[in-house]
Parts: sequence; structure tokens; C-alpha cells
Amino acid sequence: MINFDSLRFGGIFNLYNKLKLKLISQWQHISLSALKIKLIKLLSGLPDHSSTPEKTIEKLVKYEKFSIFFGASRVGFNQNVSHRPTRTDYFGLTMRIIGQINLARLICLTVIDNEDYQLYLGDIAYKTKHRTVVNFLLTVVFLFGVINSEWLVLYDKGGAFSGLSIYSAIIKNGFDPVLLQMTSNQAIKFQRSIHILITQLNRSFKFCCLFLAARYFSILLFNPNFYQDKEFVFYSLVWSLIAISVTFTLIGKYFAIFGYLILIQVYHLVRLESVVELADSYRSSKFSNELVSSFTKYTFDSLNQSEKCFKRTGFLVLCIFTVIAFIGDLCIFYGFIIRFHSPLFANSVGSMGCVVFIIIGCLSFIAREFIIKMERLYSHLHVICPYNVFNVYNQLKLLQLMERLSEPNNGIQLGSIATIGKDFFIRFMLEIGSSLMLFTLNFKRYF
Repeated sequence: MINFDSLRFGGIFNLYNKLKLKLISQWQHISLSALKIKLIKLLSGLPDHSSTPEKTIEKLVKYEKFSIFFGASRVGFNQNVSHRPTRTDYFGLTMRIIGQINLARLICLTVIDNEDYQLYLGDIAYKTKHRTVVNFLLTVVFLFGVINSEWLVLYDKGGAFSGLSIYSAIIKNGFDPVLLQMTSNQAIKFQRSIHILITQLNRSFKFCCLFLAARYFSILLFNPNFYQDKEFVFYSLVWSLIAISVTFTLIGKYFAIFGYLILIQVYHLVRLESVVELADSYRSSKFSNELVSSFTKYTFDSLNQSEKCFKRTGFLVLCIFTVIAFIGDLCIFYGFIIRFHSPLFANSVGSMGCVVFIIIGCLSFIAREFIIKMERLYSHLHVICPYNVFNVYNQLKLLQLMERLSEPNNGIQLGSIATIGKDFFIRFMLEIGSSLMLFTLNFKRYF
């Protein structure tokens, strides 16, 4: 029993010291560095030491089902099937029809200035001063989303994702270095990279859905007319559920396509890193004719496959970069320049635009790694050639390989326009900044 009469200031201070010493003695058994490592792993999605490649394969299987469900691909990773499924995807067809109906509704809300039509069409900014601005933003975003979604369906039918077939083999046989055509170190690095990538894609999808749903319903719930008109409550909630379901479907499809692209590029990048690792190990040892013959054959095969893949996905990369950049421009324009709706909403939309460009920057720095690895491989071959004696055939092969590595079209392609090089992100951000400036100067007076 504690004697409360004796708990004066000195007694309370002594009790506090005893509790503090007890807590410190307990925390001494816990390593602060271990807590930091766990926190970093939790935030970045790094696999634990206890996790096995089987867990990464489970994530790949779930991601494949996720992409098929949202209509990013009809067959998932198994792109080598001779007969693609002919059954009708009723869910995808239904969502496409609903998406087009919702797009027609948004266009009507932007064009028609009749309060009765706005009521029946569930205008979330009904009778507010920023109604035109909100509906214009939603119309543009949905218009780009629906058009590109229909185009992606045709893109999948053209077999552009044939590079994903390696992941079907991984699901069946695991991360075998022989299957992946990589060194053992790079195979381990590849498995960890895929684990992190899929984990972050799943987290980003959930966060994006929650963020957009919160922003969408905040406009509706902060509308004072929502609590005054019962008909408006009914129609706005019905149309909001339709709009949110279409939005989640489009976001899921884009995240699946986005993941497909990164999975294809990461595989070819790690294969190229394996070539660089082999060339680095050969610099300090004798390079026999048999070894150089197999090395050049392997390197040419890696370069040919990556070039073929990049040409197939080039227009998709260009489309995603331009569409995402345009949406990011709109978000910054609406959030930080117009400052529409409320400060909280404007800051949220503007911050989302900034996050879009941060993601583009990260992707640009990943893509430039292809150029850096090829330059490093070129320098390694320069060191290998003078200190080894080869026959004429192998010397010609090495010279051809060095010439191939110095070609300007090596790397991830942006359609037929350019290759993502070292200074791509700087030039890209300058273009984005100039377009945002022109957009502001020409259109701000209309809002």
C-alpha cells in the first residue's frame, strides 16, 4: 500500500527516479542499432534474414493475380502461352462501361450549368464557387485515365510484355542463377530487389487509394449543401461510389502496368550488372580464348534481349512519363498556384504533384544506371584487351562488343524520341518547369 500522505514533492521525485532507473535497466538489454535496422527494414520493405526466396515467390504470385484482376494483362507472367484465354472478362468489361459512363457524367457536369442536372448527376461541389475548377480537374484526369486504359488493353494484346515470361519460370523453379543467367551474388541481389519492389508497390497502391478517397469525400462532406438537401445526399453518394470504384480500378491497372515495366527493366539491369561483375573479376586474371568466346556470346545475348525489350516498351514508357508528368503539373497548378477549395486540400493536392515528380526522378536515376554499367563494362574491356593474348576471331569479337557498348541507343527508350541518359532528369525537369510556367501564365486568369 502506498501512503499518500507521505507523497510530498520529495517523495514524488524519489518515486520518479526509481521508475526511471527501472525503465533504463530494462532498455539496456535492447540494442538501439537493432531497432534502427528493424525500422529501416519495415519502411523500405527489406526482407528479414529469416525470409526465404519462397516468400518472394509468394509475393510474385499475389502480384500476378492482382494484375490479372485489374485487367493489366490477361495471362500475367506466362506470356509464352500459345493460346490466350478467350473467355470474356465480365468484371473488366463492366468496369470499362462504368468508367465511360462516369467520364460522360463529368463532361456533362463541366459543360452544363443547370442546378437540377448537377443535383441528379451527384456533383460533389454542388452550388460552391469552386465547382467548375473541381469538375474540370476530375474530367481531365479521368479522360487521360480512360483513354490510356483502353490503349493498354491493345498494348497487352500485341505481346509487349513478353519479357515477363522469366518471372513465370522463377515461380516454377525459384531464383536459380543458371535459370536467370546471372552470377550468384547478382541473383541474391535480384531476389531482394524484387521483394522490395512488390512490397512498395502494394503499399503505394493502398496509400494512393486511401488518399484519393479521403480527398474526394472531403470535398463532398465539406459542402454545406450536403446536409441541407436529402436528394443531393442520395445522388451524390451513389455517384461517388461509382466514381471511387472506377478510380480504384484504374489505379490498380496503372500500378500493375507500372510494376510490369519495372520488373522487366530490373531483370535486364541485373543481368548487365552480372556481365560487369564477370568483367571485373577477369581483369586480374588471365583470359583464355574459350573464356572470352563464352563471355562475348553471353554479353551480346544480354544486350540483344534488353534492346529488344526496350524497343517494345519504349512507347509505353513515353506514355506513362508524359501522362504522369501532366497530372503532376495539374496537381501543382491547382494546389500551390490556384490554391482552390481549402488550404488543407490545396496543400494535399500540391504535395501529391511533388511526390509524382520525386517518383519520376527516382525512376530516371534507376534508368541511367544502364548507361553507367555499360560505360564501366567498356572500361573493363579496355583493361582486359592489352594484357591478354587472343586469337584474331576473339579480338574481333571484343572490338565488336566495345563498339556495341558505345552506341548511343543503349538503354531504356522513350519511344523513338530519346534514350534515358545521365542528364535526362535535369532536362526533363526543365521541360516540366517551362510547361508549368506557360500553363500558369495562360490559364491562371480563367480561375
